[in-house]
Amino acid sequence: MTIKDVEKVKASFGSKVFSLWDYQRRGNFSYTVYVGGHVIVFRGGSVNEKIERYVDDTYLELEEFDASLMELGIPKESDVRYSSSIDLAEYYMERFLRIARAE
Repeated sequence: MTIKDVEKVKASFGSKVFSLWDYQRRGNFSYTVYVGGHVIVFRGGSVNEKIERYVDDTYLELEEFDASLMELGIPKESDVRYSSSIDLAEYYMERFLRIARAE
């Protein structure tokens, strides 16, 4: 599979008050990728320490990944209803909103 095989993505801030799945809890940002009949959920920063710009700027890789998918015209569903419930620094909140709103 390649990046071109991605069918759609969904960016949201969770909608449930209680959930067994962390990414579904209200205020938790998640980025879901649908590819080849599989669902992959990104819900935290995954730093590639070999790429220096990602070490100090968490979630930057997710924003760049999203930009790459949007350049390919991959459809995106976004839900920002519970964004005000997020408890991370405003800097990350702004990044998540950019990702969720990018078309």
